Amino acid sequence: AIAALRAGKSPELERPLHHGPEIDLHVPSLLPEAYLPDVHARLVLYKRISAVTGEAELDDLQAETVDRFGLLPEPAKNLFRIARLRVAAARLAVERLDVSPAGGSITFGDSTPIDPGALILLVQKSGRSLRFDGPSKLRFTGQHGEPGQRFEAADRLLGALGRCAAT
Repeated sequence: AIAALRAGKSPELERPLHHGPEIDLHVPSLLPEAYLPDVHARLVLYKRISAVTGEAELDDLQAETVDRFGLLPEPAKNLFRIARLRVAAARLAVERLDVSPAGGSITFGDSTPIDPGALILLVQKSGRSLRFDGPSKLRFTGQHGEPGQRFEAADRLLGALGRCAAT
């Protein structure tokens, strides 16, 4: 609100705060209590992970976490992998990415740098695996039964969308 007022715009007080892209791969992604028993330390680490804005920063935080608390259990690895996807999605102004075992969707924000023409070409070349669902949503199909397959599908999609971004 303050930034909007300083820029001479009226703040949108009814709009909820945006805390970055929402990523849902339907996998457990957390810091287990057995891995990090101190509730305060867990909350601080969650906050630090959610505040990461770059991959190098995330790599440093992951290395620090392993150094302080030991090797990451699978749910914690998933948490860091989702944070990495969130960084990539934020660059593309993605609001939500959902990858389920049988497909998923991606919702773009208003300020996405993706070139609409390039996106249309991507959808046309996809052979029906991608389709538009309204002006700001893209749906996709595919078999992603295993968690690793969902991460790969999300990586591939964000990579393809990144190549469609206007430079």
